[in-house]
Amino acid sequence: MDEPRTDGERPLIAFSRRTRAGGRTYYDNVYATSLEEAYSLYGTSAFEDAEIDIIEASEEDLARGELGLSWD
Repeated sequence: MDEPRTDGERPLIAFSRRTRAGGRTYYDNVYATSLEEAYSLYGTSAFEDAEIDIIEASEEDLARGELGLSWD
């Protein structure tokens, strides 16, 4: 989704944003300095009635997000 940004002194953390909508789950990689910031920046969706979870990303999560995968 978004490329890592630079934030000066605070290191960025890779998060996996999982958006559930229309019977599918969409995976995106997002970067922020904290979980709270990640939800503030990326916690909404254009999908109607979407549910969003954001977690610290594992290598598998990053691979899914990089490929733009979605699952039923």
